Amino acid sequence: MSRSAGSAARPGGRSTGRTREAAADPDRHPFLAGIRAAWRAAPGLAGARRVVVGVSGGADSVALLCALHRLAPALGIERLVAAHLDHGLRGETGAADRRFVVALARRLG
Repeated sequence: MSRSAGSAARPGGRSTGRTREAAADPDRHPFLAGIRAAWRAAPGLAGARRVVVGVSGGADSVALLCALHRLAPALGIERLVAAHLDHGLRGETGAADRRFVVALARRLG
């Protein structure tokens, strides 16, 4: 699948029409803007300096971790920790999730 340098593609190759400029600006990216607004509205979160995010390795928790990493300076987050539990019940699938989360956390710093 190919896409132009300035737009995001949806499954099937259709463009969303978003430019890299919008994706780079958290105030213009709807997902990041939603996370920022929810964070500021949640009692006890605004002003949190150290944050632990539970990351299963699935799309939702990975998206949340990446969004908070991206927004950390704007939200005043000084330390963001990814927490993952491989309880050993899913064998190699669980181990693969663990390896993925560890690699992602290392890549994000």
